Amino acid sequence: MRPLSKKDVENILLPEEKILWYGYPDAGLKMRPYADEVIMFFFGTYIFSFLIILEIGILVNPGKFWPSVFILIDSIPFMLLGFYFSFGRLLIESYRRKNTIYAVTTNRIIFLSKIMKLNKLTLCLATPRMVGVSEKKDGSGSIFFGAKSFFPAHFDNGKIAAWSTWNIGPFIPSFEYIDDVRRVYNLIEKAKNNIRNGN
Repeated sequence: MRPLSKKDVENILLPEEKILWYGYPDAGLKMRPYADEVIMFFFGTYIFSFLIILEIGILVNPGKFWPSVFILIDSIPFMLLGFYFSFGRLLIESYRRKNTIYAVTTNRIIFLSKIMKLNKLTLCLATPRMVGVSEKKDGSGSIFFGAKSFFPAHFDNGKIAAWSTWNIGPFIPSFEYIDDVRRVYNLIEKAKNNIRNGN
């Protein structure tokens, strides 16, 4: 059961605005196909596994007491950091997507995400914006709203906020991992044309 529903989108609609589509991202573990994402994963896995082996080695063959205790305690923060870069951030992103809903209306693109509070990002369809699509063989994929940037884009009503987890790679507002992505993309393009033509 998803925590957000169509009703949550309806609660923020403008007068005369109608929902054309709403949907959810795939909440499974996903790694974005960017080089820095892969590098972070393997770097984090290496650090985490190295420190786990070190900790086991110290516990099995402790040697002198105080140096062993110091190494055990001192390596814990680095082990946690390694876990975050390898698997932790993937789990956090999966949880965020499970608590996210997307919508296309007659006027806007809407992103709603509820972790501790409701975060909202809306993009006006009337504003010129590059829209790209990435589609898989099964028809699922992602729609990107803007040019790729190497800085995280975190929004909450135009203000910087924790919209996504810390991500060093290219991040732009996007409908991530949705079903029937081509149909949604065509619907967005049609809605944009309707606004341009005054329909």
